[in-house]
Amino acid sequence: MMPEIKTSEKELSTAYSPNEVENKWYPIWEKSGAYQPKEKEADSFTLMIPPPNVTGILTMGHVLNNTINDVLVRRARMQGKLALWLPGTDHASIATEAKVTRMLKDDGISKQKIGREEFLSHAWKWKEKYGGIIIQQLKKLGASCDWSREIFTMDDDYSRSILEAFVRLYHDGLIYRGERIINWDPQEQTALSDEEVIYKDTKGHLWHFRYPLSDGSGHLVVATTRPETMLGDTGVAVNPKDKRYTKLVGKSVLLPIVNREIPIFADSYVDMEFGTGCVKVTPAHDPNDFEMGERNSLEVINIFHPDARLNENVPDQYVGLDRYDARKKVVEELDSLDLLEAWGAELVPFSPLEDEALPPGVGGVYIGGGFPEMFARELSENVTMRYSVLDAVERQVPVYAECGGLMYLGQTLSDLEGVQYPMVGAIPVVSSMVGRQLHLGYREIESCTDGPLLRRGQQVRGHEFHWSVIEQSPDTGQSVYRVTNQDNRPEGFQIGSVWASYIHVHLGSDPSLAPRFVETCASGLGKAL
Repeated sequence: MMPEIKTSEKELSTAYSPNEVENKWYPIWEKSGAYQPKEKEADSFTLMIPPPNVTGILTMGHVLNNTINDVLVRRARMQGKLALWLPGTDHASIATEAKVTRMLKDDGISKQKIGREEFLSHAWKWKEKYGGIIIQQLKKLGASCDWSREIFTMDDDYSRSILEAFVRLYHDGLIYRGERIINWDPQEQTALSDEEVIYKDTKGHLWHFRYPLSDGSGHLVVATTRPETMLGDTGVAVNPKDKRYTKLVGKSVLLPIVNREIPIFADSYVDMEFGTGCVKVTPAHDPNDFEMGERNSLEVINIFHPDARLNENVPDQYVGLDRYDARKKVVEELDSLDLLEAWGAELVPFSPLEDEALPPGVGGVYIGGGFPEMFARELSENVTMRYSVLDAVERQVPVYAECGGLMYLGQTLSDLEGVQYPMVGAIPVVSSMVGRQLHLGYREIESCTDGPLLRRGQQVRGHEFHWSVIEQSPDTGQSVYRVTNQDNRPEGFQIGSVWASYIHVHLGSDPSLAPRFVETCASGLGKAL
């Protein structure tokens, strides 16, 4: 009799089925302890998994990285070594915080409003979800980790070890506190490590600005890609081998807009071939500038709030502006002078505070904005300069004045304490800081008359920023502008050759403005102040 032969009715699959095979065998291998090193006398081989961040799921980069690790640890086992592949995940604090914050925002929940403890509760839920997904993904890859030793970078033992190491380094004098440049996220308002910063090459613009020498002997031209940071400049650097500037080292310049005196110094970091060879130095906002500042004992002036808006260390008209809005405003203000010079004007600076009179032979006078209320007494006491400006007005020299210039050309000015001081007296303006109110915003204006800058009916853009008020507004016959985006209100005074207004006209808003002013001045003696 033939023996009974039992056969299986199940047929072998003609294709590999991962779910069928891997879901069966991986748990068997894991349960058997195949991935756990047994204590015996043998060479050890240990790998710490590059812990994936619990910010989401694994990527193809993780697949490649962990496959290479798996190959190495399996080879070590085959060689008879005590091979340990230690698994775990990383909390990735800032990156995970950003993910959780964004998730809450999508649900209409504010991180700031719910408080620290509730936010941490949401963060732990996120970790459990995505940390769990990551571990399952690694197991699906067949990663031969010893899962009995799995750790998370915020586990108590792990955190305690980190703190212990930190304290030890501190007591050894290897950790210390000091001012340093860091990566800062103004949106999330948190520091970033270098590894969390994504660098991108972008096509920038190199602006060139004139920094006048404080002794009045000329100016330096600096080049920069971040004009807004100039408000925090505390020095100008040149290369010590650059013969163009050797004689200027040790002198100083007046920082435009701010009017702060800052030194010219030599530093080998400066590239003589880049830009003009003159570098504006802002130690608080550039790592290279910070190092130059330390080497040359420069003041560090931070001009930004944590949200990247300008703080109180800048002129009033810039306080509160976003960095990009500040950049536009700086460029608009400084480009006006550059445009005038580009059209052939010889710019001759003068100081209403310190000079006794206007330079001889000027063909026009341009008085920009400022803070005359802070120097009302000094401006008033400089009688010879006031008479010199008034004489130019009476001789019909073209005079264009903005904001602080308007106040200076008026009859009187009351300062912050309410004390009234005589000014030039060229226009019927009595300005005061009493009951001060901020007037701020961009303006669309139309010229009411022909003047040194605009023709009648010409429309241009500008901005207004001032705290002062004037006792009387111009009547129709005296008005320089109609502010078209504010119900056509009259603005500024036109008397003879004088144009004076609170409006800061953007010369770059119309290509005809700069050449018209230059031509008007050239009809006199050919110079503009």
